[in-house]
Amino acid sequence: MTGAQWSALAALSAVDGFGWLLDDAEKRQKRWRDWAGSDRPEADRLPGEARHLNGFERLLAVKAFRPDRVPRAAENYAAAALGSRLASPGPVVLHEALRVADAAAPILLTLFPGADPVSELEGLAEKMGISEVSGSLRLVALGRGQGSHALRVVREAADAGAWVVLSNAHLMDRAWLSGLEGVLEDVLRRSQKKAFRVFLTAEPARPRVEQLPPGLVQTAVKLLVQEPTTALRGNLQRFWGCFNAEHVESALKGVEHRQLLFGLAYFHAAVVGRARLGAGGFTGAYAFGAADLAAAADVLSDHLDPSGGSPPFEELRAIVGTFVYGSHVTDAWDQRTIAALLEAVLREEFLVTGTLAPGFTVPQGATHQQYLQSVEFSIPDDSPTLLHMHATADTRHLVSRADGISQDLRLLCGHTVGLENVGSSPGGVGPPAKERVLETLARVPEQLDAEPAGAAAPPAVFLAQEVRLANRLLSVVRSSLADCLAAITGTLAVSELLAATLAGLEAGVVPGAWAAAAYPSLLGLGAWLADLALRHQQLAEWRRHEAPPVTVWVAGLFRPEAFVAAVLQVAARKSGAALDGLALATDAVKKSRDDLAAAPREGAYIHGMFLEGATWDSVAVCASLIIAYTRDRHHHLHTLL
Repeated sequence: MTGAQWSALAALSAVDGFGWLLDDAEKRQKRWRDWAGSDRPEADRLPGEARHLNGFERLLAVKAFRPDRVPRAAENYAAAALGSRLASPGPVVLHEALRVADAAAPILLTLFPGADPVSELEGLAEKMGISEVSGSLRLVALGRGQGSHALRVVREAADAGAWVVLSNAHLMDRAWLSGLEGVLEDVLRRSQKKAFRVFLTAEPARPRVEQLPPGLVQTAVKLLVQEPTTALRGNLQRFWGCFNAEHVESALKGVEHRQLLFGLAYFHAAVVGRARLGAGGFTGAYAFGAADLAAAADVLSDHLDPSGGSPPFEELRAIVGTFVYGSHVTDAWDQRTIAALLEAVLREEFLVTGTLAPGFTVPQGATHQQYLQSVEFSIPDDSPTLLHMHATADTRHLVSRADGISQDLRLLCGHTVGLENVGSSPGGVGPPAKERVLETLARVPEQLDAEPAGAAAPPAVFLAQEVRLANRLLSVVRSSLADCLAAITGTLAVSELLAATLAGLEAGVVPGAWAAAAYPSLLGLGAWLADLALRHQQLAEWRRHEAPPVTVWVAGLFRPEAFVAAVLQVAARKSGAALDGLALATDAVKKSRDDLAAAPREGAYIHGMFLEGATWDSVAVCASLIIAYTRDRHHHLHTLL
């Protein structure tokens, strides 16, 4: 069990109704270990006394033992409480929204990377005989300089009974959006055209969506356009559904065309799923959209021989991989990944076996509906192996989602402190907030001695720089907490900065002012304070002994790159070589960190590095990196020289 899991378990045992948990986990260690190591612990029977937990309590247990399974456990809980339809809604159908909406209510569509609701809207309008050519559809891309033009188009569309689409409303300022609200109220009041419709698109980012006037958001019919996910099943159902069933059955060039088209839909779903995994899927951030799949389908149709000749696979892979999808990709390794994924689809073996990924084989010569059924029933539980990745490749993404769910729950439960309830009375926000500030202040280390230690050697200069950065951070944290105490007692006026700091303490996150003066970190407040104390301890010992530690915790430095530069400067002075003529060499040390008694004669020992998705095989004769087959997110790397 990791330190974070143990901390979560200890915190859960302090909650009412969970006081028995620590003792039970200790008495039934093997059963708890087997449950926590299961592929699907959220669906398995809990051991011991935990068998009697209700749905939400079970979710808390999953959060403590297996945070990567929280998203799926939350889906199961929502499905049980609200029904599967609300827990896992299907794709948004615009024509159903049109039946609900009328001329008096605009339709608000949220935007996600890879989703293109405007293209879908244009397709629906064309089926209904509405188009730009006839003037019954007006498209306006909002942005700088488009405000007055957009309002004029809205008025003209209201008089003509046309549809008007205002894209990217989040790019406009609040004043213009308030003006749009007034214009809509005016035209809707006087317009007699029942066919008039207004569509707005906006990004879901909170700071931007909040710019939309509350009245406009409340009166609008809100559609959450389906966001691409990492799950292959949902993405593939959506992207295969983009192709018209009648066209797939009748207009395509034979059975092979239909099978290869489904293969392209799988390929698109795979690259979209990998892109959602962040750096674990692709090195860069790419927004692959439905237009890419449509372009790839056109390329496939143009290059297939109607007479039934062998498809030109090499040519198809070059065009689709290099020009259609490769146009988004900037990294050479990502281009190689695209080519490898495409090779699994556009090849003769796929036409013969129907195998797209481990555990996923599609029937040959299937109809459009049969392919949809194979997606629903033949795909195993969504796993990164379906994206041709390691089984634990999505762990970081899932843990990040779990953290986001926890943060959203804290916000929904009111675990924030705002200006309206800080310092409003002589008692401020009350004893609990004061106790929290005092507890936090007690965990903040004292400032370090800033006097120079030793001669102006590169390590001493580096240490002085680190001490200055540490003291600046400690000063920011201590002064911020002192101001919070003054605000709580009512002796200091409350600013937005103080309110944000108190909100961070309440929610268990690092306040923004502290993070701005600190090192990059994703830790919560409690772990961040513990990490700060360890960093302070290393610098204090370095200062006290006037020499670097035997092994330097390089991850605990403010500027690790400056430490590497100092090591190179020492080597340059000792050898008399030019600094720019030296190269940095790194090697793993066979001894453990505890067995190292003295610093090396040249260079420095460092520790604190982690591996993700790999681990260090120290048992083999030639120690090396191997794939990590456990679910642990991070593995310690050996001490390096």
